[in-house]
Amino acid sequence: MERKFDGRHIFALFVANVAAWGCNNIYIPCLPNVAADFGISDSTAKLTILLGTAGAILSRIVIGPLSDYFGRKKLLIAFISICMMGLMGCYFSTSINWFLFFRCFQGIGSGAVLVEVISILSDTQSGNKRARLLGLVELSWPIGWGLSPLIGAWISAHYSWRMNFVLLVSVLLSVVMFIACSMPETLKKEKDLQIKNFSLHKLLRGYATLSKHKLFLSYAMIPGFVLGGYMIFAINGPFIYRDSFAYTPQDFALLQAFPLIVYFLTILIYRVIIEKFGFANAYKVGVALYGIYTSITLMFLLNVIPSTPNAVISIICSQCLANAFLVPAGAACALQYAQNSLGTAASFIAIIRNVVVTALMYISGLFSVTLFGVFALIFSTTVVVLYLTTIRRKKYQEYEAYASSSRRVGDDNTRSSSTKNILVPQNEQEPESKSA
Repeated sequence: MERKFDGRHIFALFVANVAAWGCNNIYIPCLPNVAADFGISDSTAKLTILLGTAGAILSRIVIGPLSDYFGRKKLLIAFISICMMGLMGCYFSTSINWFLFFRCFQGIGSGAVLVEVISILSDTQSGNKRARLLGLVELSWPIGWGLSPLIGAWISAHYSWRMNFVLLVSVLLSVVMFIACSMPETLKKEKDLQIKNFSLHKLLRGYATLSKHKLFLSYAMIPGFVLGGYMIFAINGPFIYRDSFAYTPQDFALLQAFPLIVYFLTILIYRVIIEKFGFANAYKVGVALYGIYTSITLMFLLNVIPSTPNAVISIICSQCLANAFLVPAGAACALQYAQNSLGTAASFIAIIRNVVVTALMYISGLFSVTLFGVFALIFSTTVVVLYLTTIRRKKYQEYEAYASSSRRVGDDNTRSSSTKNILVPQNEQEPESKSA
């Protein structure tokens, strides 16, 4: 009897994604402990987070296109296994060099999970249903970012920060066993798999086709700068609250949960708006909320809002309120332009997100941690996001003409099936009308 993809598998993918996010940040509140354990500086401790993100970029370059050829299930299992090996390597590391190596190795495994989850859900759903499920995927971010630091801080206080990696391995092992035994392959072999036709040249050509589509890129970059703004605060927050407000890692972990609770609840609202009004309107709501958040950040930099612990975390709460709309809606909008190569598109979106987030984290680590400096850098990301959310209004006719030419090129028989009609916009799903 053929296996069917159902709610159990969606839940397993959700748990896998939560654990993947947890791999990146479960020990963020414990960064001062990591620095003390290895005898390193605070900036080097923050580099351990950066290396995990950098490893994710490496895997996301290939995982999407590979899964378009070889299928989703086997590659998902393989990369979760790589993640578990990296986590165990982190647990047993006796020097900072080995720890950095295994952090990168773990990032290669965990980075592929998000791409495969998006690809699998895109295989089974479309339109507003896909957008709602992508909203569900984004729920894993506040849960992973909200719960895992609390868990990590508690484990560090009662055992050791290294035990966090053992917990993550246990969760991922349970998920990967269920997926291996129960979940079907969602990419149909007889129709969609083209193993014999796979080549590095075609993989790169798929990326090149997407990279030429300005509208796809404008949407795909939105999640990166939106999440990058939050990550600047996330990795600098423990040190700001320690130095400026005398908070312990456990205190900061509790405080950091509030913005993520806001994100979680807002995602639920986002899913309702998707169901009632479509993701085009959800996107517009996100843009409006982000404009409000930008104004609040500017007032903070101008000292209109006082520099208190509650004020700082309240600003981040307003950020997460807007993020909950823009991250999934931006990805959903971008995916509308790659209907025939969803794995490649999901991978490309994830790569752009990671490159942007990693670059912002790296830049924030170059400077000494000050409250004003961190929020000045965060404000710069809001300016970029607002630009990306308005650029399509000015260039819509140009994008539409390019999409039409892409469809004509796609009819060329010399084009490979991996990139044929890769850009197929669905204008009825657009966040803006032609008149915009």
